[in-house]
Amino acid sequence: MTHYQGRKISLLVFFLSHNIFADEIHLNNGDRISGHFIHLSPRICTFATPYQATLDMKRSQILRLRVVQPVMVELYSGERLIGTLNSTQDGVIFLQSQNLGEFTLQLIDIKDISTINSKKNIFSENGIFTLDNLQGKGLGGIPQPGSSENIPQETIGEENEEKLRRLFLQKTAVLLEEGEQEIEFSLNYSNDLANGVRQRILTFPFAYHYGFTDRLEAFINLPLGWAEQTSSSESDFNKNNALGISDIRAGFSYLMRKEDKNWPDIIGLFNVTAPTGHEPDPTDSDRVPLGSGHWRITTGLTLVRTYDPATLFGGIAYTHTLTNTFNDGIRVSPGDSLTYRFGMGFSINYQLAGFSQFLGIYQSNTKHDNVKILSSAREPMLFETGMIYALNRKSFLQPAVTFGLNDEAVDVSLDLSYIHRF
Repeated sequence: MTHYQGRKISLLVFFLSHNIFADEIHLNNGDRISGHFIHLSPRICTFATPYQATLDMKRSQILRLRVVQPVMVELYSGERLIGTLNSTQDGVIFLQSQNLGEFTLQLIDIKDISTINSKKNIFSENGIFTLDNLQGKGLGGIPQPGSSENIPQETIGEENEEKLRRLFLQKTAVLLEEGEQEIEFSLNYSNDLANGVRQRILTFPFAYHYGFTDRLEAFINLPLGWAEQTSSSESDFNKNNALGISDIRAGFSYLMRKEDKNWPDIIGLFNVTAPTGHEPDPTDSDRVPLGSGHWRITTGLTLVRTYDPATLFGGIAYTHTLTNTFNDGIRVSPGDSLTYRFGMGFSINYQLAGFSQFLGIYQSNTKHDNVKILSSAREPMLFETGMIYALNRKSFLQPAVTFGLNDEAVDVSLDLSYIHRF
């Protein structure tokens, strides 16, 4: 055999082995792409070609898919399986599990497909993956074509887009994984004019969230506040202010049902507000309160549904306010309140998301010494809009503005929050 013939045989073996072991994608337009599968999200499929080019294709363009390396498949039902993939029919995926055999799946039922390190023993006895043994989940830390080791990457991908557009729900939804923590520093300014009295409130809330499990998240909110109240008439002008701790609030959210094809996320919430702030005085109009002066207990439900790239939500909550006797001996019982809201968050790109929501509150009549104060019921309505900017994978900025839609609501409120997870 000549040297030239030996080279031809070597090249032939190389191309045959490449075609045998390469991953493949068949598109709706008839194109077939061979190379290295990286990741399939609800919107995008990332695929690397032999020429070191990385392609991002819309998921809707994919007709068939074959992946010879082990992958982790997550279904919309919440189930996760590991195996190799082969698709010989349009929209049908055959997953070969090491211990459970072959599964037949519909592509529309699959939420996410991620590569894993096949050199690790990632199969458990029942064929379901163990998270501690996973390598290369998502776009960071996956083996690239032509590389013999994992290269960590600081990439914000589809998973972060979903976190972004849900981040504004952190007060009512479960967003943290087990053991994950979150701190939030905020600045809130509101300005309201009613019945000739102008009230300015500047609050600096500090919030801490902790994920006990991937379904249970607890929080505590410790706000510092400053308030100024001014009133004027033809013969008089009053200006008063106060600085100190506002009412402290703590509670938890629990994911009762996880989103699937037929159901949204269903989240229950419970929190308690303690009257730690400077309380009002019913007989002194010049006193500037920093808190309500009452214990409050709130429970509610929130529904969240994802329609990529948007996340829709709606919620309802009921707050019971306990009676308090103030220094002058007057027993005040503010009416209980029913809060309802709905809105959406939407991804603009991997770093920026926007959100908008409508908020309504109905509060029943107040009682003084068990005597109902007529016409004291209130029903403020508000509209909030804002954005979320990812500084990196763990840090976010969230500016927002809230407008009062009727006379019973605060005129305007501005918020700026810094959120960090660790």
